[in-house]
Amino acid sequence: MKDKILEEIEAIAKAEGICPIEDVMRRGMDALEKELNPIELSRFIVELRRMKSGMPETQEK
Repeated sequence: MKDKILEEIEAIAKAEGICPIEDVMRRGMDALEKELNPIELSRFIVELRRMKSGMPETQEK
């Protein structure tokens, strides 16, 4: 279901001349790399992957 929705969003963006989602994400990651230290960036990527996979939040001990 999500893939179909993303395809529709990308088609609309392309028709309107807006950058594809991948380009926006790449630019965002480039900006983050400039602003965050490697440890913070690594934690951010782990959190994004967790959110994408739908895993419950990790509990800190």
